Amino acid sequence: MDFIIIERPSFSVIGTQIRASLVDGANMREIPKFWDSVMADRSFFEIEKAATGGPVLGKKSIGGCFDFDNEKQEFIYFIGFETSIDFSTEFVHRKVLANQWAVFTSVGPVSDALQNLWQEVMGSFFQTSEWQHAPNSPELEVYSVR
Repeated sequence: MDFIIIERPSFSVIGTQIRASLVDGANMREIPKFWDSVMADRSFFEIEKAATGGPVLGKKSIGGCFDFDNEKQEFIYFIGFETSIDFSTEFVHRKVLANQWAVFTSVGPVSDALQNLWQEVMGSFFQTSEWQHAPNSPELEVYSVR
C-alpha cells in the first residue's frame, strides 16, 4: 500500500455533518447516502460558494470523520471545504489541528474505491505499521476531482 507522510498546519473548514454508526457497517451505507443528499439538495454547492478556500487544501472538498465515540461506536461525518474566514452561521465550522498525516491515494469510482481503501487502511495499514492514529484527530478524505 503506497502512502506518504506529510506535515499540515492547522486549518478551518465549513460544511455540514451527520452522526454515523459503525455498528454492522452502517456508516458504509449512511455516508454515500449523505453525499447523495448534499449533492441532490445542492447544499454542497452552497458550502463551496461560501468557503474561501485556504493555504492548506485550497478549494478541494473534504469528507471527514470527527469526534469518534468508541463506547457508542459512532462518529460525526463532515462534508465541507477549507475556509480562511469565519463568517457563515449557516454551516458547521470545525478546526483541524496541525499534525502529521499519512496520505493514501484512491483511484476509481469514488464510493467503491474509497470504501475499499478505508478497509485496507484500517484492516491492514494500522495493524502492520509503526504508525498510530493520533488521539482526537479526524480522518480526512480530500477530493481533487468531483
